[in-house]
Amino acid sequence: MPAVTLKLPDDLKSRINELAAASGKSPHAFMVDALAAQTAQEENRRAFVRSALEAREDVARYGLVHEAAD
Repeated sequence: MPAVTLKLPDDLKSRINELAAASGKSPHAFMVDALAAQTAQEENRRAFVRSALEAREDVARYGLVHEAAD
């Protein structure tokens, strides 16, 4: 696994250290988990937007929609 260097503000590094210790994790593990969670959230957001755009194209192409009352 390649190493990555992050330059963090002192206050953020302190907050990470405190929260990592409280959760029983190393600061490294805490940051890896946080990056993985943020990455998954962004991937999900992009998939949602992509799906919405595809649905909009389908409506424009076919004009098939359901009324809210249905």
